Amino acid sequence: MADERKAEDFHLLKPSMGDPMPEEGTTGYDLAKKSFDIAMEEYNERLEHWLKTGEAPGSATSEDE
Repeated sequence: MADERKAEDFHLLKPSMGDPMPEEGTTGYDLAKKSFDIAMEEYNERLEHWLKTGEAPGSATSEDE
């Protein structure tokens, strides 16, 4: 199928915990991990929506107008 979408073609950047990543067991790590988990949940929801519909997350639709 020509219009088949793949996760690696998704236009949003995948979240990361930072570079350099905070040392595990520190408060910085705990905060980064919590933020990362929230960002990954949102990223995965947007990715699934895009894979199913082809609509870019956050783009306006005729229903939004």
